[in-house]
Amino acid sequence: MKWKSIKIETVPSAEDLITAALYDEGFMNIEIRDSLVPEDALRDGYHEELIPDIHDEGAYVIFYLDDDHDVDEIKNKTGMILNKLREDFPAVDFGTLSISVSETDETDWENEWKKYFHRFKLGSMSIVPIWEKNEDDTDDAGTIYIDPGLSFGTGSHETTRLCILAIEKYLVPGGRFLDLGFGSGILSIAAMKYGAAEAFGTDIDPLCNETAFDNFRMNNLDPGHFHPFSGDIASDSNLRDRIGTGFDMCCGNLLADIIIPMAPFVPDMLRPGGIFISSGILKERAGDVMKAFDGRLDFIEKKDMGDWTSLVYKRPED
Repeated sequence: MKWKSIKIETVPSAEDLITAALYDEGFMNIEIRDSLVPEDALRDGYHEELIPDIHDEGAYVIFYLDDDHDVDEIKNKTGMILNKLREDFPAVDFGTLSISVSETDETDWENEWKKYFHRFKLGSMSIVPIWEKNEDDTDDAGTIYIDPGLSFGTGSHETTRLCILAIEKYLVPGGRFLDLGFGSGILSIAAMKYGAAEAFGTDIDPLCNETAFDNFRMNNLDPGHFHPFSGDIASDSNLRDRIGTGFDMCCGNLLADIIIPMAPFVPDMLRPGGIFISSGILKERAGDVMKAFDGRLDFIEKKDMGDWTSLVYKRPED
């Protein structure tokens, strides 16, 4: 099957904002391509494996539409989305935001990006793409095997890395974990590997469900211990009722503008003493998120990585 590939030239720090904007407009088949190498992974001895095998030093957000779409219409709509981003985030460097459209085969775009995702170390955990698993790898608690498919979440981006490091630091074994925007399921898998008894997750894309289940199976985790829900807790009270309360840890690896509307609801989802980890926050927006949670949860920790910030909170004990 032929697809149209829409390629947006940008800079790495703007990739997530662009991706979220496209996602909000219903564009699901999105790829991020850049040449970044995580600094802490290099320190852990994975230097040669992590250097991408590419010569283009740019950063690109690429999305795919079936071949029936009109090229001019695609360019116009994409341009409108990008112009609004510049208006909404005037302080952000988006790069050129030049748009190009080409044609590609389905098998090409489903597999091309795999050349840029390699195994790496994160805290006490090794993150291994399933296509790099070999006979020396073991299915133990210190390894996460992942195939994100068309979902978000390889663990290589700073926002996901901040979450996993916070999960390792604060998770108490035996508890219930909630992932707001679970994507590939990598955070829930990390929580289970660190000792959570079961994991719950929400995502606006129902296609993420099967990806997460597959990744649970790859890690010899019972998919029956993962409970996915479709929707947004900020706008859907019925969804909040279905998910329930009393979670020991909740994680939201989401942009600031998505996390902030959730602030009134997150505390009630946690048990007294429960932990909330938020990431996906640009450094300059950390203050806005902190203001939204001020008086709702007790602030514990702020950590930066690259252009991104994670914030950790605790629900006060009753």
